Amino acid sequence: MTENIYWIQEWAKVRQDEVVRLPNSFEVHDIFLNHMSKEEFDSAFQEVWDMFTNIYGNIAEFPEIYGMPLHKLLEYKYSTKEARESRSAAYRPLRLLYYLLIAGDLHSGTIIVDLNKFKAINDVRNIPIIFERLSDYGFALMV
Repeated sequence: MTENIYWIQEWAKVRQDEVVRLPNSFEVHDIFLNHMSKEEFDSAFQEVWDMFTNIYGNIAEFPEIYGMPLHKLLEYKYSTKEARESRSAAYRPLRLLYYLLIAGDLHSGTIIVDLNKFKAINDVRNIPIIFERLSDYGFALMV
């Protein structure tokens, strides 16, 4: 990729670097293994880790398709409102997933979301665009 021209690209790379690196092996408490084997847990954990780092990497490379703010580095200083908005914008897809999880219940592998509860806690903008991008990772929204 050429030099980043938008603040969001800089911040998405920072967020990607902040994701804790997975060790080669780690202990898992038995409570997490009630419904799956250690191998299944390790595989699922690796998939989630890959998804997080890929989302941040894709935002850094293609911020416009994620509906991210496109404030140019050379036009806005670090402390401006625009740069601060970009700093938190990279979290939007993961915050949206988090809100869906806490507003929903798991039923046979599907998360059923209480729409009123979701609306009450959600503060993420550009939801349709982010949902479209999350579909690239296997998420499906059904109304």
